[in-house]
Amino acid sequence: MLGLERVIDFVFDAWDYIRPWVIVDPYEQGLVLTFGRPYKRGRKGDMVITGVNGWFNTGLHLKIPLAERESMAITAIRTIRTSGQSLTTKDEMDVTVSTAMRFRITNVIPLLTEITEVDDVMRDSIAIVVADIITTRDWSELRNSSEISELFKQNIRKYLNPYGFKILQATFVDFTRAPVMRHIVPETFTIIQE
Repeated sequence: MLGLERVIDFVFDAWDYIRPWVIVDPYEQGLVLTFGRPYKRGRKGDMVITGVNGWFNTGLHLKIPLAERESMAITAIRTIRTSGQSLTTKDEMDVTVSTAMRFRITNVIPLLTEITEVDDVMRDSIAIVVADIITTRDWSELRNSSEISELFKQNIRKYLNPYGFKILQATFVDFTRAPVMRHIVPETFTIIQE
């Protein structure tokens, strides 16, 4: 049975390469790769006129079997929320920070040619930006400032916009001092026998 499953998988994988069309859903865009390279289509003189600036928009599009391959990305609005990130402020206070961010993809070319795992890049970028904000400020400055969420939004935009992301909203959803856990080591007693 395992051999039959492999044959069926091979047939379906091969079909993706020889299929002469691609269907793009309303919530995604696809990049055209010709022999593995992004290819700008839609110029005069091209055999098949589809897409804009190298990507497929919503609908049915023709492609050259074996020579062209599509790579898709979801462009609908998405939300990512990070769980508590424990950090230490400049004045040695332990804090926990959680964030939420709404975004969409506006340019699939850098996204699909420079990034492999979108969610990992998002979470790592958020962690880096949050750590930079928290570790360079005192607790009183962070706690009393209403500008920290705005600073987070501006910094994450600078970080992710070059890769085709459009940050719609970014904020701290939880920002608290972390409880301090102290481990008490019992004293060692020596038993003296008489």
